Amino acid sequence: MTGKRRIRISGGAYGTPARRPLLKLSLLCCALCIIAVVPDRAVWAAKKAAAGKNTPAEDHFWKGVALEKGGRYQEALEEFNRTIQLDPKHDWAYKHCGVILNRQGKFKQAIELFDKAIELNPKYSKAYNNRGVAYGKLGRHKQALKDFDAAIEINKDYAEAYYNRGVARSKTGDYAGAVQDYSAAIRLDSRDAMAYYMRGLANETLGRKKQFVEDMKKAAKLGDQDARRILETRKIR
Repeated sequence: MTGKRRIRISGGAYGTPARRPLLKLSLLCCALCIIAVVPDRAVWAAKKAAAGKNTPAEDHFWKGVALEKGGRYQEALEEFNRTIQLDPKHDWAYKHCGVILNRQGKFKQAIELFDKAIELNPKYSKAYNNRGVAYGKLGRHKQALKDFDAAIEINKDYAEAYYNRGVARSKTGDYAGAVQDYSAAIRLDSRDAMAYYMRGLANETLGRKKQFVEDMKKAAKLGDQDARRILETRKIR
C-alpha cells in the first residue's frame, strides 16, 4: 500500500505532521472548544471564571489551555504542572500534559500521565484516545486498539477515535476493519479529507480500485495534498 499512515492526537497527528495550522485562540475561545466536548465541567469552569471565583488550580489550567492552543507547549506544560501541584486530582491537566509529551516524542512518559487521567476518570474518552496514539508510536498496536475501542465505547460519536482505530487496524493488517472505521469517521465528519485519503489507501490494498479512486478524488477536492500528488502521478482524472 502506497502513501503515509497518519494517526491523530488532540490537535495533531503522528506519522505525518498535521498540515492544519495551529490557531492562537483566546482563553474564551479555548473554553468554548472544550465546552463542545464536555459541557458540564467546562460550563461550570466558565461560569466560575466569569464570576471571578476560579480556584488557583483552574486559573493555571485555563492559562495552560490558551498557551497550548497557541503552540507555546513548554509554557503550557508548566501551567498544567502547577495545576496538578494545586489539585492532584485534576484529570484534565494530566491529559493535557500527556498530549504535549506526545508531541515532544516522550511517549512512555505520556502514557504514565494518561494512565493517571484514566485512573481519576475512567470515562475519559480523550485520555484513552491519546494513550492509544502513544502506544501506536511505540509499535504496541494491540494496546493502541484496546484504547481506541475504549474511547469509542465511551463516546460513540468520537470521529477522531474511529480514524485512529482505522490506522491501527491498517498497521495490524486488518484493512477491511480499517475501511469500516474510516467510513464511521466520515459519517461523523463528511469533510475529513484525511479519512477519505486513508480509506482510499486501505481500499487500494483490498483491490478496490474504483473505491480507491473515488476516495482519492474526494480527499483531493477537500484539500489533501498527498491525494492530489497520487492522482497526478498516476494520471487519474
